[in-house]
Amino acid sequence: MHDLDLPQPPASSGDVIPFNPSVAVGWLYVAEGSKLGANILSRMSLALGLTESFGARHLAPAPEGRGQSWKVFKAAIDGAELDRTMCVSAAEEAFARFSTCLDLAQKLLGEDGAEEAARSRVAL
Repeated sequence: MHDLDLPQPPASSGDVIPFNPSVAVGWLYVAEGSKLGANILSRMSLALGLTESFGARHLAPAPEGRGQSWKVFKAAIDGAELDRTMCVSAAEEAFARFSTCLDLAQKLLGEDGAEEAARSRVAL
């Protein structure tokens, strides 16, 4: 959102939950998992004018490749004592939040703005 000079979406109106490792892992699961599909997501983000150096930095591959961070993350959580129900609920919340942010970006850019942004970024 910062790259696009767009306002942050409003915070959730739900209750604020104190830090909980299971909730944190649920959110991280979505973030780390998105890296596995980043090749596809990177191509889709181009339609919005977002690249691995502008607006979609989180989709850029790590120097060691896309799969290594997932393996490390998975190994760390496999043996952790976590509340599975909370992890899943938090992952669903994270996915919904990211979807809301993407929808907002598309609305703010508009169809023409997204296409123009894609052309200008690809030209860079």
